Amino acid sequence: MKNVRSRLFHAVFTAIVFGGVGWCFGEGNSARFEFAVELLKTACKEKGCEIAIGAGTARKAGIALRLDASLKPEHFAISRKGDGGLTIRGGDDSGLLYGCQELARRVLEAGRLPETLELADGPEFKMRGACIGMQRLKASKGGNYLWPYTPENFPFFYDKAQWTRYLDFLLENRMNSLYLWNGHPFASLVELPDYPEAAEVTPEVMKQNREMMLWLTRECDKRGIWLLQMFYNIHLPAGLAKKHGLSTSLEKSTPVAADYTRKALAKFVQDYPSVGLLVCLGEALDGRENQVEWFTQTIIPGILQGLKARGWSDADLADKDKLPPLVVRGHHIVEQGSHKDVFGEGIKLYPNLMSMAKFNGESLTTWEPRGNYQQFHKDLAAYSDTHIANVHLMSNLEPFRYADFSFIWQSVRAIRDRLDGNGVHLYPRNYWDWPNAPDDVPGLQQLDRDQLWFETWARYAWKIDRDPAGEKEYWIGKLEKTYGTRSAAEKIYAAYDAAGECAPRLLRRFGITGGNRQSLCLGMTLDQLSRPKKYGVWKDLRASDSPPGEDIREYIEKEWKKLAHAGETPPEIVRDAREFARAAVEAIEAAAPNVTRNKEEFERLRNDIHSTQELTEHITQMAEAALLVVRNEFSNEPGDLDKALTHVEASVAAYRRLAEKAGPAYRYGPGYHGRQNIPFNRVWHWSQLVEKYQAELDGFRQRVDVLAGRVKVQAETPDIKPLPAAAFKLLSSDMQTYTVEPGAKVFSDQDYALSAVAPELKGLTGIRFSHKKSTTGQDVVVEIENEKPVKVLIGYFDGAGSSWLKVPNLEHVAHADDRGGHETKLFGAAVIQNSKALTEAALPRVNIHAFRYEAGRNKIEMIGKGAYVILGVIPAGVEIPCREVGLGGGGK
Repeated sequence: MKNVRSRLFHAVFTAIVFGGVGWCFGEGNSARFEFAVELLKTACKEKGCEIAIGAGTARKAGIALRLDASLKPEHFAISRKGDGGLTIRGGDDSGLLYGCQELARRVLEAGRLPETLELADGPEFKMRGACIGMQRLKASKGGNYLWPYTPENFPFFYDKAQWTRYLDFLLENRMNSLYLWNGHPFASLVELPDYPEAAEVTPEVMKQNREMMLWLTRECDKRGIWLLQMFYNIHLPAGLAKKHGLSTSLEKSTPVAADYTRKALAKFVQDYPSVGLLVCLGEALDGRENQVEWFTQTIIPGILQGLKARGWSDADLADKDKLPPLVVRGHHIVEQGSHKDVFGEGIKLYPNLMSMAKFNGESLTTWEPRGNYQQFHKDLAAYSDTHIANVHLMSNLEPFRYADFSFIWQSVRAIRDRLDGNGVHLYPRNYWDWPNAPDDVPGLQQLDRDQLWFETWARYAWKIDRDPAGEKEYWIGKLEKTYGTRSAAEKIYAAYDAAGECAPRLLRRFGITGGNRQSLCLGMTLDQLSRPKKYGVWKDLRASDSPPGEDIREYIEKEWKKLAHAGETPPEIVRDAREFARAAVEAIEAAAPNVTRNKEEFERLRNDIHSTQELTEHITQMAEAALLVVRNEFSNEPGDLDKALTHVEASVAAYRRLAEKAGPAYRYGPGYHGRQNIPFNRVWHWSQLVEKYQAELDGFRQRVDVLAGRVKVQAETPDIKPLPAAAFKLLSSDMQTYTVEPGAKVFSDQDYALSAVAPELKGLTGIRFSHKKSTTGQDVVVEIENEKPVKVLIGYFDGAGSSWLKVPNLEHVAHADDRGGHETKLFGAAVIQNSKALTEAALPRVNIHAFRYEAGRNKIEMIGKGAYVILGVIPAGVEIPCREVGLGGGGK
């Protein structure tokens, strides 16, 4: 896209009277300018206006369009006094586009040109954009980040009519950027003679992709929209990785990876000079030095190389206003302290750097972000004059319709006032399946279903400070046009705003994580609410993405110790969420008799509101049960658990009603339904979970009866047999195998040995390697060869500090579960002590995780640094029932 500050048209164009004739331009006008005039021409023609257009000063009854250097980029002013002509001034061609758009809108509404008008307007946020996921949930042959651009993977990419409709919608809402997200798009868009093995599509598809990308760039450009291609790092095409013996995801650079990536970027920029880039450094790439090196020595040099190949001079490359935007996503670089050097060094090489970070993580929880993540945003904003808040997956809102106008408005205000941002980047509501809606309605598309979602964020990104009464009237007016009557619109507005408060409150006070692995619409178990740490709590959900307050355990501890409470409390959230849900249902029911248009869509919205109430009832009843369960740990009063049982019963009953309402309406609930999801793994529909919640209720009822003495049971010792061993050959010469049993040394250079081990592990073959290497960050590569697929059992030490390897956080390293090893299978499965001084305290207890490896030669490389152990290799088809073994401490 041409730079928004550029002066793209200088020729004087000739004016002719319009009245069914046409508009004439001189040579040199930009495509955006011509598109702007066409918008105005179409509106005038539809209303039968007689109008002339010219350059410079407007004549009587005419329109003059001209640039005005006193106006900011994208700003415009429209003026008409008395019976004189209209003048539209723009700070640049985008400003003129928006000016023509505004006048066209007024002509269409009034049926004529305004007799008098004095208007000046322009955007508050510099970047206002939406994204489309060129990604799918199903992994390709190269892994979870490699989705080639093909008609099979993304049929919508080749649909020009659909693109035109979508781009017109973005322009209508004055959005000026569009992002395409993909793990590694270059293998689908450029051809490299030095790396023919990198191409992931056929020559025919490559040609088709190039044509579509160039067409899309032109169509975006004339609508004032920057097209930006997103990519992760370091991710490599499967063919290239295989040829050079590399993984498709790398934690640090290699010579081949760096050379290929520089050339791929250079060719991309050379072929598509008007496309910006969005870089996610931290999805696989790990460590400050690695991230800074990759960014400054590979990514930026590749981009500059491509621009030079197009004939750009050194002066051009130093001109911030000419360079395409390069947006750096803060994901996993701020946490590692890399952002200061990434921006500090990067901006010296590439002046037009912009920054981006998630707003509320991957959910919508508050308009008062604080803590670490508030500071992360402010730090990033300090390094670039354009900082963009990424309104990410919003997993807690899925799949129900969401248009809490007030909540969104306050959130945009927070981006400006609390995060120092001046940009918004908006995910669609069903990211993984664009353009389809999740509803079980053939042909329903997100652009129709979630129109209000896009429009609300876009409206306030354009201008934040507006009159509240006027805003309410504006949205009620839009709803009246959709549903037919004002009385219905007023109630629907109230229903949207009330229902929109439920999910944010529920997640921020009771949730485990703000990431996409929590599928809030599918509910939560009693165990998750009463023992959340077991499920890997994302601490910044409470510390950054929630107002100050207490979780369930904190609240009970304070109650028991008679301490004062601070901030939001669980009982308050239970009360408030239920009241919001009740008010939303009351409002939507009051609207129903007065709806005269779009009745089918209204019924879908109505069902969503009722489903939200049932979900709220399910979670709040379960939360009340969890409060009593945790209280029982202090009181030891059986009555607590009897009361808790009543709440669990009510929660499960509400869940059954939720499944009856939402189940038939949707093909799936959460858009992301992979491994490690909360409440259950690999589920995506309410119908899959009704009996799971019933089973939890039955089990809880039995335990309550046993503890209360109503049922007597005879304690049994479970008969746990050793897991079967899988055959493998250890190829690493500096390592040794050993039999997993008490007394066996677990490291090659330390006198640490097993003193106790779970019965499942006894007799398996472990692998010992250097403790020093694992704790000092040196490469520990365990290479094995196995004829059949296997699972390697990794023992993580359950200890704090940097000495122990940590289970990767899926919020930062989504690919960490590609081999399925993120879930803990055996808690407290082994105790390890100094074999020469068994009286010394044991190391932290060991938890077992199982990682899958295919048949053949395999390299076992763990993410991060710190000590860990390998305690066996078993056949891939063997399932390990998850249990608390209890060795080395921990409750059963």
